[in-house]
Amino acid sequence: LPEAGIGTSMAICEGTMDSVQLDKLITGPFDPGGKWESMTDSSLTISSTSNVGLQGLMTGNYDFAYFITTDNCGNDTAVVSIDLLNSPNPGRDTLDHICGGIIDLQAYFPGSNNGGHYTVTPNISIDFSRPKMVDLSGIPPGNYDITYAIDAPGCSTVMATLHLTIEQPLSAGLDTSILRCDNPIVSFNEVLREFDTGGNIFYNGFALDPTAIIDLDTATTNLFYYVTKRGATCPSDTAVLILESEMILSAG
Repeated sequence: LPEAGIGTSMAICEGTMDSVQLDKLITGPFDPGGKWESMTDSSLTISSTSNVGLQGLMTGNYDFAYFITTDNCGNDTAVVSIDLLNSPNPGRDTLDHICGGIIDLQAYFPGSNNGGHYTVTPNISIDFSRPKMVDLSGIPPGNYDITYAIDAPGCSTVMATLHLTIEQPLSAGLDTSILRCDNPIVSFNEVLREFDTGGNIFYNGFALDPTAIIDLDTATTNLFYYVTKRGATCPSDTAVLILESEMILSAG
């Protein structure tokens, strides 16, 4: 399959660079021999070595696409961006409390220019290669500072920080259905599977601790629910328990 690589972005203060080689703004492996096109200004000339001149350009954002095509295996495209600036804008400091998952990191730095880079404190492994879809689902709960810094050639470094509290949802575990033939006395902890502690068992308007013991022969229902506690941003989770008892008949 054709591979165009992954496009990145670059911020440049006007008057500090005469040209940029677009190939250097592609990360990852990419197939040579493709075609570059300007998506912003069709009058821009791109050389055979992917150089584009910056002299005389107005400040603003310029996007360029690298196309690689084959006769039988389809095509692929990578888009790179150049922000030509008077002075870079990293956005502003923000804060949030989230329940893990995938976030649009760029949305936390409103008005920011492209071409910067992200760092996180404490230093943990986060993939920032696609800032609009950053996966935080595997990050341990806690407080993190994600900083966006722009080191544009010819300009002073500027930065903004997102103060982020990450919470991970609790799991109620697996739905379970059992039929007890030997002993109708059941502790809910016996039948709950792969669950996080701290929740309650609910049935017929009652709430019980999972350590509670119940007699299935005298229970007024066979349907029970284990519900985890709701977090500050994470919803609760529910597991359904169907618990039944059947008397063993004796042949004498």
